[in-house]
Amino acid sequence: MSEALNMQEDCVGLQLLVSFVDNLGNPVSVAGASGVFVLLKNPSGVTATKTATIVGDGTDGQIQYALLSGDIDIPGTWQYQGKITYGGGLVFFSEVKRIKVRANL
Repeated sequence: MSEALNMQEDCVGLQLLVSFVDNLGNPVSVAGASGVFVLLKNPSGVTATKTATIVGDGTDGQIQYALLSGDIDIPGTWQYQGKITYGGGLVFFSEVKRIKVRANL
């Protein structure tokens, strides 16, 4: 896992950017995906699936999700991961990334 992103709980509007790459680190196109998601796993182990969007035309392998109110509502270490689906049952996942969430007053 890469270095963790740091933020405060209940942050709204922060874009979680996810990249899909092959085993050599080259971008994998997400153009044509029928489903584009970001999975958010809270410190208690509960995972929520959020609908994401493709960045640009998708050829650079990036998707994004803008955090909404209530998405990141518990201090602690969260994890997030991209998921894309294609017709015919193909499913691909990105690398898992971490978010360290600090409590507000």
